[in-house]
Amino acid sequence: MGITYTSRRDLDLDQVIGLYHASTLGERRPVADRHVMQGMMDNADVIVTAWDGETLVGISRTLTDFTYVAYLADLAVHVDWQGRGIGTELIEQTRRMLEPTWKSCTQGASARQAVM
Repeated sequence: MGITYTSRRDLDLDQVIGLYHASTLGERRPVADRHVMQGMMDNADVIVTAWDGETLVGISRTLTDFTYVAYLADLAVHVDWQGRGIGTELIEQTRRMLEPTWKSCTQGASARQAVM
């Protein structure tokens, strides 16, 4: 079974926090504060996730005004799944969700590092 991508919002917070730890992004995010992490998920404008079966292996979290600019705040891919193009596809799926009004996208440092 291949990787599937979705924008569903009913994410299990424990899975999300586990992914942040497993991607090393957890070193730079408040993963110990469940309230903040839940707020990050609840208040993001666009979330795209990557799944290998029932395993959450990637996530992109974007803040946007849906008319001009989008900020890719987080891009995390589990270390065991890195190097397979998942991060690139998460960005592409996010871009598609923002069309046709999206004009520009900036990436946070973690997203730039993950893509490179």
